[in-house]
Amino acid sequence: MNTIRYSILQTGSYFGISAIMGFTSFYLLSYGCSNSTIGILLAVAGLVSALLQVKGGALIDRSRRIDLRQFLLLLSALLAIGAILLLTGISNTVAVSLIFLFLMILIYSFTPFVNALAMYFTNRGYRINFGLARGLGSLAYALAAVIIGYFADDRWIGPSFVPITVIFSCGIMILVLLSLRMGRPAFQQPAGLAEENPSISEFIRKYPRFVLLIIGITLLFITHNLLGSYAIQIITPLEGGSTATGIIAGISAASEVPVMCLFSFLLKRHSPGSLIRFSAVFFTLRAILLTLAFCLGSLPLYYVLCASQMFGYAIFIPASVYYANEVIGEAYLTLGQSFMAITNTIGIVISGLAGGLLLDLTGVLPTLITGIVISLAGTVSVLLLVQRKKK
Repeated sequence: MNTIRYSILQTGSYFGISAIMGFTSFYLLSYGCSNSTIGILLAVAGLVSALLQVKGGALIDRSRRIDLRQFLLLLSALLAIGAILLLTGISNTVAVSLIFLFLMILIYSFTPFVNALAMYFTNRGYRINFGLARGLGSLAYALAAVIIGYFADDRWIGPSFVPITVIFSCGIMILVLLSLRMGRPAFQQPAGLAEENPSISEFIRKYPRFVLLIIGITLLFITHNLLGSYAIQIITPLEGGSTATGIIAGISAASEVPVMCLFSFLLKRHSPGSLIRFSAVFFTLRAILLTLAFCLGSLPLYYVLCASQMFGYAIFIPASVYYANEVIGEAYLTLGQSFMAITNTIGIVISGLAGGLLLDLTGVLPTLITGIVISLAGTVSVLLLVQRKKK
């Protein structure tokens, strides 16, 4: 494993993530789903995905038969099958919703296992620039968002371009994973590692402060996902549509690229914990700025302020991977990354349920203000709970 191969894997995965996470509302609205229904589907997908991430992480950490490569291959194959089903001409709202729910569950589950793969090889002496690879993933997300947004408005292609992109994404991931060999570790595992039998309950007992931190980070991601999942509903009063949604997703993701690509330099000057604290402040600041743009009724300003994601999410993602690897023992490597990743997943669940209901019952502005309050609580929690290196 090297940075080039891992970068291709990240790039491939984020084509699919962009298609599903960035265009959930657009795709399902085009098949007659309401905001509340979309919220419920997002919540169900998040809940099931959270269970899959944690249970899968625990299984991989203690299993001698199933490794990360095999697990990711299985997820990729199932994702491709689901996307192909959406292209078979099915138009029934319930059937489309259920298949898309299946795709959401799978794509939400990818991140912790792809991240853990990098840390697995890094801990065994391989040199992988995770920040660069993840930055290229964001670039892929941005490009896919703009391309999908453009073709989604085409009368002949329309929403079908979403599953087409997913299939393309799966093809890249499967090819990379098939070429990968976990092989013999570059150095032996730490003494006693094989004797440990990681479990979720033992993890919680051993790392209580980390678990509390997870709750605080989840609050940040509730608002972050609210702004992302319901982007089209937020910008509709500003005269935006699917193309504008793609532009917003593209700008947000593109802003991450330089920060993530240069993250290794930040890591030389600052600890992962201090970078997480810094990013937590900007999660909330971004929510405030976008709400201000909405209040001013300016879609161009909304576009510009989306780039503030470079100081929040863009720093948090690589910092959180290194932070979990720093404070969690290697016996719990995959499980630790899974717990960190489910902050985003649970954020999707809560924002999906609450966001859809709030939008239908109160409108956009009250929903955005509620998001700011939740994000502020998350920022305070993170500032208090981030710890120093301790395995």
